[in-house]
Amino acid sequence: MAATLAAISIVFQDDIEYSNILLDGASALHSFANDKSKRRSYNRDNSNIARYYNSMGYWDEINWSAAWMLCASGNVSYLEHATEDTVATYAKAFIRIPDLSVLSWDNKLPAAELLLTRLRIFLGPSYHKHVEKIS
Repeated sequence: MAATLAAISIVFQDDIEYSNILLDGASALHSFANDKSKRRSYNRDNSNIARYYNSMGYWDEINWSAAWMLCASGNVSYLEHATEDTVATYAKAFIRIPDLSVLSWDNKLPAAELLLTRLRIFLGPSYHKHVEKIS
């Protein structure tokens, strides 16, 4: 949801007030998702959900939302969060198996990688400095 609100805030950049409301909501949701005291899988302890809609985890969604928050806000701390070793490791970014290379409801990692790579390609090797200028 944080990624969606961040992306929509970019679409509505012409309406600065509305765009900021969307980005504030995205930021609040991203912060909520990163609160370790509240974090747990939605299907844990619920066999009815797990049977039909089992999730591999939430780290790919955290990575995905950080990537979109970076694009929407220009805040380089989201880049640092998206590329943080812990987030990348738990999202299985360093494991190359076919199931993890396909975007799906349960795997946002390929999309996050594509989004972050796009920034790197278009902004060049010093993209950290370019991102900092955005914010």
